[in-house]
Amino acid sequence: MAGELSGYITCRDSLEAEQLAANLMENRLIACANIMPTMKSIYRWQGRIERQNEIALIVKTTENQKNRVMDAILKHHSYETPCILFTKIVDGNPNYLEWIREQVY
Repeated sequence: MAGELSGYITCRDSLEAEQLAANLMENRLIACANIMPTMKSIYRWQGRIERQNEIALIVKTTENQKNRVMDAILKHHSYETPCILFTKIVDGNPNYLEWIREQVY
């Protein structure tokens, strides 16, 4: 049985986050997406310290779909090198974890 994953993606704005989430949902690659309001990100890019407002997109998927989720985000994301991180879900509400598996193909 494939494990469940939580994915963390930063986006330039809420429209991009919504479009990415909708694409992933329509293709049954994720069970759920949460779009967190504006956050301040500070990072080094091309030798400079940058400060930007960004949106956090959190998705729930399965390990079987991780590569397809990554490919879809890379294809549609506006950033040259978007933040895409996956974390294994090690425990949780069994009914919710089953629901994730039922929603993702």
